[in-house]
Amino acid sequence: MMTATHTRLDFLKTVVELANDRLMHYFNTRSFSVSQKANTSPVTQADIEIETMIRDAAMHQFSNLTIVGEECGEEAPQEPQKTGVRLIIDPIDATANFIRGVPFFGTLLAFEENGVITDGLISAPAIGATWWASRGSGAFYNGQSMQVSGIDSVADACVFHGALYGYEAQGLPAGFQTFLARTKRQRGFGDFYAPMLVAMGSGECSVDANLQCWDMAPIQVILEEAGGQFSDFSGIPSIYSNHMVCSNGRVHEACLASLNHD
Repeated sequence: MMTATHTRLDFLKTVVELANDRLMHYFNTRSFSVSQKANTSPVTQADIEIETMIRDAAMHQFSNLTIVGEECGEEAPQEPQKTGVRLIIDPIDATANFIRGVPFFGTLLAFEENGVITDGLISAPAIGATWWASRGSGAFYNGQSMQVSGIDSVADACVFHGALYGYEAQGLPAGFQTFLARTKRQRGFGDFYAPMLVAMGSGECSVDANLQCWDMAPIQVILEEAGGQFSDFSGIPSIYSNHMVCSNGRVHEACLASLNHD
């Protein structure tokens, strides 16, 4: 018999195939409307259509499920049917990349039960990449098991980051630039791709700020199941702090110390 977590992960794998088809249709045709949210970030016709599609599929598949999405907010069942299970949706992470024709964008999906992310999946169809994990079952990239690197020195580390300036960089700690100067290599990938590079062992740390829970939910479980460590800038492993440090675990404390040093 399938466990609940396998049922959830199977659902994520199935529904993301539909999302991929719509994403690539819009990406390849370049035919979609774009508008601006109150926070100045962009939203497209594809974002709304894909989130709506995933919500409809989830409501059909699961009973008493709370759904939280970037574009349509939170929808919860009526008491007393609440079960503590939430589906968290980011229909297009890195929408700005999607709009500009940069292929590093993807759909981020996760299940949370009583405050714990149990299952997560990230699909980046333009680069043919999918990452997933269920709590206690390991992490996978395109079906292959993956593990973080064994490098244990910041001086030898490759560090990824999102924006350094502007709206997307709001909330970066004062010590961030100093921290980057201590590392061996620095690359600005950002969004979901940087943490997944850490999970695959291609770098040791990634740092990003000005985020929401849907930007981080699947990243946490995938990274942790790959042997890495996820936290906010104060070291708390929460997806609700608006910022994240993702590492191989071996350099995590040194990263936090440097980030929080003025």
